[in-house]
Amino acid sequence: EIFEGTPESVASWLAPGSVAAGFDLPLAFRLVGDVVLGGAAPSSASALLDGAEALYPREPQPDGIGVSPWRARVVAEGSHDLPRLRAVIDDPFAVDQALALVFTAGGIPLVYYGTEAELSGPGGHLGREVLWETGFRTDTPTFQLVALLSALRRGSLALRRGETRVVFASDVGGSALDTVVPDAGLLAFERVAEADRVLVVLSTHPTHAARGTLASGFAPGTILVDRLGGEIRTVVGDGGAVTVEIPPRTTWILRP
Repeated sequence: EIFEGTPESVASWLAPGSVAAGFDLPLAFRLVGDVVLGGAAPSSASALLDGAEALYPREPQPDGIGVSPWRARVVAEGSHDLPRLRAVIDDPFAVDQALALVFTAGGIPLVYYGTEAELSGPGGHLGREVLWETGFRTDTPTFQLVALLSALRRGSLALRRGETRVVFASDVGGSALDTVVPDAGLLAFERVAEADRVLVVLSTHPTHAARGTLASGFAPGTILVDRLGGEIRTVVGDGGAVTVEIPPRTTWILRP
């Protein structure tokens, strides 16, 4: 548990010969907290998905787990020391988006216990609720989403172990509620491993659809389908271009 707020400080604990992995709390604070929940511009934190890798050792630690500290970093949406997602924002679609990001951003996803049961403790001991008093429900929408995201990750080499490349990050975030540019809140990144390629697209704006053209690595003519439950189908254009119009607070996980 490396409770640090910048990738530089987290990476300093993972120098060669040190521990094999740590919590990526900068991603939880800045990409989940600031961008998805708080409406900051995606470009303000998009480097946490790909550029921060350069700060980490490229090789696995000696006598470690055989995976580099970047690949083995733990991507969390919260912890026992932080307010729960539902205590931060009263918007189930924002919570869904935060969880989708945790499962697709790379590294090892961590879901703080009780998130799936839709607990809403504001932090401290109030955020450490007694789970068995919930009856261990499996019928909540969030539990079903976590199950779906787990299955998607398990079925995709790219989502489990792939390289990450940000292909679009708007300079305008979801907090811009009056006059917004077409791509406000838009964030997109590719995960690639061998022949498997996944395009993850998020509209983090709460009220406006986000529009833009993404430079993907898919071949022209490829038909992409949203595997997260939508009925979205789009055809890749010339040069791998993918033109999207994604509703507010929506995430697509696009695969052929």
